Amino acid sequence: MQATHVRYGGTNEEEIALWRQVAKENQAAYASLFKRYSQILYGYGLGICPDETLVEDCIQEFFMRLWARRKSLSEPRSVKAYMLASVRRLILEAVESGHKRTRRYQSSYFYTTTTDLSYEQLLIESQLVEQRNQMLQQYLDQLTNRQREVVYLRFFQNSSFKEISETLNIDLQSVRNLLCRALKKMREASAVMAEVA
Repeated sequence: MQATHVRYGGTNEEEIALWRQVAKENQAAYASLFKRYSQILYGYGLGICPDETLVEDCIQEFFMRLWARRKSLSEPRSVKAYMLASVRRLILEAVESGHKRTRRYQSSYFYTTTTDLSYEQLLIESQLVEQRNQMLQQYLDQLTNRQREVVYLRFFQNSSFKEISETLNIDLQSVRNLLCRALKKMREASAVMAEVA
């Protein structure tokens, strides 16, 4: 059983090196940033807005703006936090304005996973994943939008507290408080659901 693994993200030094290359008009570095982060941004974006097309369009918009402004790019402390915050802002602006963006690219860019698993294995795995996702969604539904974002960034994107603070534009203590409250709510929801079952 072999799987093709796509590397997401990278160390901050790698990110900064790519960022600098993009500023120098290096198309390969730009493509690498897109490959590394498009799925991360997509997953994060869906946590903010369930409209897949809008999220994809906002990600495309971000990358087009990035390339258009490549010569005047300033270097962020964290490329990942900068990208998450930028896409978040674009999504919130689009949702608030009710503006429908024109679809520029096919969604196939966002889904590139191949495996050598049998049909039965894939079916069983997908059912298990679906069950876990439903349970997790029930827990997450107990949270505020802000708490959900913090949980997603911390546990699904492995963002540091500092990166979360920069992404959401809130102080570090607020990040810690939101995460603490979110985990407490999720534990309480888990206990209640266990009693019902």
